[in-house]
Amino acid sequence: MKFKILIIFGFYFLLSIFSNSNYANESCDSIIIANFSEYQKLIDNGTYRKQFARNKHTDLNFDYDVKTPFSDYLIFAKKHIIQLNPRALIKCDKYKTAMFNNLTSLLKPNVVNLIAPYQLTHKNNNKVVLLIHGLTDTPYHFHDLSLKFYEMGFDVRTLLLPGHGTTASELSKISYKDWQLATNYIIENSKKDYEEILLGGFSTGGALIFDYLKNNEKDDKIKAALFWSLGSEAKSSSAKYTPYLNYLPFLTWVDKSADIDFAKYESFPLNAAAQFYNLSKNVMSLLNEPLSDAFNIPFYAVSSDVDNTINSDTSYKLFAKWQLKNNAKNSLLTRYKPRDKINTPSVLCVKLANCKTVIDISHTGITNSYQNPLYGKDTLYRNCSHYLNEPSLYASCLQTNTFGENHEKNIHQFEAINKTMARLTFNPHFDQMISDIKQFLQTNALLN
Repeated sequence: MKFKILIIFGFYFLLSIFSNSNYANESCDSIIIANFSEYQKLIDNGTYRKQFARNKHTDLNFDYDVKTPFSDYLIFAKKHIIQLNPRALIKCDKYKTAMFNNLTSLLKPNVVNLIAPYQLTHKNNNKVVLLIHGLTDTPYHFHDLSLKFYEMGFDVRTLLLPGHGTTASELSKISYKDWQLATNYIIENSKKDYEEILLGGFSTGGALIFDYLKNNEKDDKIKAALFWSLGSEAKSSSAKYTPYLNYLPFLTWVDKSADIDFAKYESFPLNAAAQFYNLSKNVMSLLNEPLSDAFNIPFYAVSSDVDNTINSDTSYKLFAKWQLKNNAKNSLLTRYKPRDKINTPSVLCVKLANCKTVIDISHTGITNSYQNPLYGKDTLYRNCSHYLNEPSLYASCLQTNTFGENHEKNIHQFEAINKTMARLTFNPHFDQMISDIKQFLQTNALLN
């Protein structure tokens, strides 16, 4: 397997030699450990959200023809990242995940190798998990889960959604239809190679799976679907206006951030919000129409009741409707509740060592292990974008060891005691979640 991955990505070494990147001598540490004044410079200069190209005359495109081998797609995706991501070649040794160390150790731990889509394969295997990331994210957010599925005996394939993995400005150029095209490619292409397929999506990736099932006939090769923080409906009441505001040329960004996170965008273009809303309308329409036979499969889902990005209540209604399907009887939904509403001692977060400083569970961290080298509980990175407009609080947040969801109740409570809280980027219940997934798969005869 290591040899196969080396061959697929071997072109990287040649491209690195000829790169004219101004960032080639930097490291991820030099960005993530920067002090607040340096963060402010990154915000003011738009260093990592501006358009970028190593070769101005190079135009890389992929046609998403389902007949094109998945290995060709992986090569394209890596070239695309190298071409358009200014940080693609910088070193990130400290942020190698367990998956990267164990399964791709022959590759250098540069940004491009950490965030690019990948596949993990067993010899003569006929079952695969397809994982589709969320809005502004990259396949790095599935490293921890991918290793667990691989250890269960599944092959794993991941996708880089169009507009991602480069600079945030690229999300100003895309349509949700581009995401649909890419989703259709990885699913239909995998049907040629496997007999058993599990569909898995985080947030927007989950919305794309709902959308795919809505628009396609039932296929017996698709055995189940898995969702983390399903992107059903935006929590913000202003989301419905974004497709109209998107026509105004002077409104380009919802947020302009430092983008210190090499594995996702922190800056958020208005077009990205508009395209998610357009996609989510397809998902929400299922509340008022029958679910097709394509949904007659079991699902596993996990969400937070206090999710500040997505309206979890909408997700729960969709899952309740889905569970009425005959073959969905053995589905499993996990809801992470706020501390003041938890009445089951076995899931009380405060009793777990890795939860002592966790207030509640956020939208963003559900797929990441608490041991993740970038997003885990003992790392340097802090998600503090909710303090962007308050420099002193932002600077304080970069040093905090308290985590939770960035909803108004939490923010106001901490402001009252002159403290700050970072948005949670890991799942303190990761081990239990993996155990639940195994039980779900065993119950549905998808795991020995």
